Amino acid sequence: MLKLLILIATFWTVYTKAANDNFNWVYAIKKTELPVMDGCLEDVCVKDKMFDVDYLRFVSIEGITYQGKFLLESAEGWSGYYMVSRKALAKTSGCSEHLLTKLCVGNLVKDLMGNKLAIIATHLDAKLVLRSIDGWNLYRSYVEPESITMMN
Repeated sequence: MLKLLILIATFWTVYTKAANDNFNWVYAIKKTELPVMDGCLEDVCVKDKMFDVDYLRFVSIEGITYQGKFLLESAEGWSGYYMVSRKALAKTSGCSEHLLTKLCVGNLVKDLMGNKLAIIATHLDAKLVLRSIDGWNLYRSYVEPESITMMN
């Protein structure tokens, strides 16, 4: 977890230093950009595991800003912290209701070409995030539910 030492707080800005920063760099952060390290916003809470649909990686929610941005830490491959809006996040549990079909994380599906895929996350707008199960483990984001069928 990223820890910041608050050095000075003014009316608009907080001056901080990263606790594990050997260079002693000081960072100026607007108070509205400083994340809160607990609580929830909409349907997302600090410590939730989500999927970043823009960078195609699993992430952990580490904080929420007053501007509605989420502080993320990558759970795989790339280390570091960055902020995104809610539309860049997909839930890694639950189901997406679409017409007469209930598509849930963990379901196995086929696309129109016959490729076998697993649903790994759901977007706010009922679109899906899929991972191929053919050995390549490739991700597909923003997939329309109409373009897949459930595997038997």
